[in-house]
Amino acid sequence: MLAVAGELVQIMTMVRPIPSLPQLHVDLDALLENFRWFERQAPNSAISCALKANAYGLGIKKVAPALQAAGCDIFFVAHICEGEELREILGKNPIIYVLHGLLTHEAETLLNHDLRPVLNTHQQMDVWRKQGKGQPAALHIDTGINRLGIAFDELETINSSDLNLCLIMSHLACAAEPAHPLNAQQLQRFTKVIQHFPGIAASFCNSAGTLLGSEYQFDLARIGIGLFGTLALEAELGTPTMTPVARLLAPIVQLKTLHKGQQVGYGATFEADRTMQVAVLAYGYADGLPRTIGPDTKGWFKGASVPLLGRVSMDLIVVDLSQLDQQPQVGEHIEFMGHDLEPFADSCGAEPYEILTSISPRVQRIYQGEAA
Repeated sequence: MLAVAGELVQIMTMVRPIPSLPQLHVDLDALLENFRWFERQAPNSAISCALKANAYGLGIKKVAPALQAAGCDIFFVAHICEGEELREILGKNPIIYVLHGLLTHEAETLLNHDLRPVLNTHQQMDVWRKQGKGQPAALHIDTGINRLGIAFDELETINSSDLNLCLIMSHLACAAEPAHPLNAQQLQRFTKVIQHFPGIAASFCNSAGTLLGSEYQFDLARIGIGLFGTLALEAELGTPTMTPVARLLAPIVQLKTLHKGQQVGYGATFEADRTMQVAVLAYGYADGLPRTIGPDTKGWFKGASVPLLGRVSMDLIVVDLSQLDQQPQVGEHIEFMGHDLEPFADSCGAEPYEILTSISPRVQRIYQGEAA
């Protein structure tokens, strides 16, 4: 199923645009601006890129080579199959870490594709010790997020003998909330962790973590969502100068005049209180538009906002054009999540991560910029 979806994404990026399908426009030059922005925030650290989930939904086959050409040579993915695909795309030179580590039968696949597992348990350490043939691996210590990683309390029990450890890492739970006490607690713990592994590179911060201060940055920063122009930070960290990378364009497939008392969509949840001009868009939950849209969810036409009306259907949504000075035509597009990805996500009760990674394969990926 993943392979089928991957092939569909490839088809959508290679053929000429299909007018009736929604389009995701990806600005690769903006992506590289954000990559360089993080280089400036952490000048004493290497910058790696986390390209999980098809590069956060934007298309790994285009995103990864652009970042490689810009100088990134260390990448992280979640699953081994993502690592296999990335190795095929980028060739033999980059370092690729697999965050989920390995199960007993997966060591050979990792070795065949020169992938480095992130070892998260004592069992994974034992498997790689026996089957990894001395190849490099990372070790993940859980300092407080309580997901993957060996618990900090088990630090003294770790046996790293006969392992070629090249990276010690942990993951911040609350980096976007600078005042949260867990940040300082995790930093204190991670500082103790790396003392147990002298001479091995350390990686602690994610996108938001780079802004907590140089003491959080260590040798390697792992940048994910920040590459795509959003960090969803709490107010204390201010508003970084990030560049939007993606915008979704939904085609208008029909125009209608809605009269007072007429209703829209399944469940008739919206009723017109006046005569309204509306547009039906080819954009629905099968394309990644959440069904959880709220009253503040909006699209944009030439800089003017257009509210969404009624429930999201599988393939369609209706928007109100009544307040526009210039009425669009069938075949023109309503824009979503470009300059306002975070407010758009908030209005849907979601995070920017969810919005981007939920964009379906049938949405055409169209790449722009010199890096394209």
